[in-house]
Amino acid sequence: MWIVRIALNRPYTFVVLALLILGIGPLTIARTPTDIFPNIDIPVVSVIWNYGGLSAQEMADRIISNFERSLTTAVNDIEHIESTSLRGISVVKVFLHESKEEQRQRLQERLDDPEKRWKFRAGDLDDRALWDDFEAAYEDAIRATSTEDAPWYVVPADHNWSRNLCVAEILVDALERLDPKLPEPVTDKVTIL
Repeated sequence: MWIVRIALNRPYTFVVLALLILGIGPLTIARTPTDIFPNIDIPVVSVIWNYGGLSAQEMADRIISNFERSLTTAVNDIEHIESTSLRGISVVKVFLHESKEEQRQRLQERLDDPEKRWKFRAGDLDDRALWDDFEAAYEDAIRATSTEDAPWYVVPADHNWSRNLCVAEILVDALERLDPKLPEPVTDKVTIL
């Protein structure tokens, strides 16, 4: 009840406070960093088959639907399954590799900059101590999963501009190898509304 008494005794004060709240509120919202919460990377598993003798439709009918059915019965808590069968697919696998020194600088920036501090976790330092073990594991995984049709590209990621240039060149090369063509237009039954 005390706030009602103050509002009745000092109406101009309350009007001014209400106007300040209305004015400062949108300004505060506009200045709030957009990355308050970290991006959550949901694990994704991609299974890719290549059966040269099957069309995309046969692939979907014979293999993919059976695989999806068995996967949903064998694995719990699958939120989403998506399948696509297409001819002329190119799989591009890129590993963005930052140096140990660059990682040290980025971790230090997270500690020094209050707006980036949310990205830092204590486990980062424990992981950093295992740098050589991680490097060996990455090398083994890349060697084991790199194929002639779908090789891994290890791209230095210390500088964004050079990383972006390398990835763009890799993707352009993959598109040129696919040599995509526009489909022929269907002109026999064209109606314009």
